[in-house]
Amino acid sequence: GHYYGIDISLSLLAAGRLEIKQAGLSDKLPAENLRCTASFDTAAFGRVFDFAIAQSLFTHLGWSSIRRCLERIHPSLRSGGRFCATYFRLPDDGAWHAPVQQQPGGVITYATKDPYHYRPSDMERAIEDLPWTLLDDVAWNHPRAQRMLVFIRS
Repeated sequence: GHYYGIDISLSLLAAGRLEIKQAGLSDKLPAENLRCTASFDTAAFGRVFDFAIAQSLFTHLGWSSIRRCLERIHPSLRSGGRFCATYFRLPDDGAWHAPVQQQPGGVITYATKDPYHYRPSDMERAIEDLPWTLLDDVAWNHPRAQRMLVFIRS
């Protein structure tokens, strides 16, 4: 009962619920704790959270959608709460407009289409005027070279 989740895809939520059921964990994840939304509406749960994670979300979102996500999620996190989000990093010496082959994994990322890459400075701009601090950009041995951003809610 302490896990809540949102996704834009109803079919992915249904697949996740099936896996939970097959693992015998249905009693730990009530149906009302999962919501299908394209608007990052975490406030609909009526709770304040300590921690949130976006796994492989920012890799598929354009910059303005990332900004919207950060705007919508912060009211649902307590002050000091952490929001972790994976992304593909553009190397500091990389040309923003050029495709990048991420290593390991070989995924080719782009500035203007999915899968997207960003610099940490792009994320700093995304949190301007919002109650976030970008705490860290962490390499965490993801098999496709995704990195983890750690935001702290002010």
